[in-house]
Amino acid sequence: SGMDKIVYSFRRFAGCGLSRLWQMHIFFPREDDRRLVELYRSHPGSLESDISHSGKDSLIISCLSFFPYEDTLYRSIFQFAPDVQERASEIVGSVTPDFGMHIRRTDNIKSISDSPLELFYEVTENLLSENESVKIFLATDSQTVKEDLSSRYPGTFIYNTSGASRDTRTGMIDAAAEMLILSRSRKIFGSFWSSFSEASACLGNIPLVICKTES
Repeated sequence: SGMDKIVYSFRRFAGCGLSRLWQMHIFFPREDDRRLVELYRSHPGSLESDISHSGKDSLIISCLSFFPYEDTLYRSIFQFAPDVQERASEIVGSVTPDFGMHIRRTDNIKSISDSPLELFYEVTENLLSENESVKIFLATDSQTVKEDLSSRYPGTFIYNTSGASRDTRTGMIDAAAEMLILSRSRKIFGSFWSSFSEASACLGNIPLVICKTES
């Protein structure tokens, strides 16, 4: 609903806005990445204390691991809905991808700068040199990346042909389906500064290689 969009809307590191002001009024604590990184990640006990003594509902919005947990707990909680599983099957069809590749673009500046496409080209060529019939599932929020890799390496990549938008319910279901497909591969080659890459690998309990330029 319109009210839900106001209450739960969040733009990372945005200075101010109607949603932020409203959240600060009805929630305590209302925490975002900055405070979670600065305080709770190093002192998790402070989070429990703040919540238990607040007297209000708490709102935590983050893509970061800010509280200690076991991967097995994460996998037990994170369950894909039937429509997501069905969509995943539609995307891959009868093909079983050997590897997964997640290339984060659009608004993630760190992923774009530190995980350039050239690194993924190199990974692809190495995999093809080992097995020319290798199948790689490509998850990305960029239609341009899909077109680039599919034309550069014909027949190698499997990907969602419906588009790359994440702004609609259909797009969100597709994103979850792509995460599920990635988690079922043998290894994921992911993007720097992307929780999507990390979550996919954690859910599948599989290796994750972050394609990152040297500092």
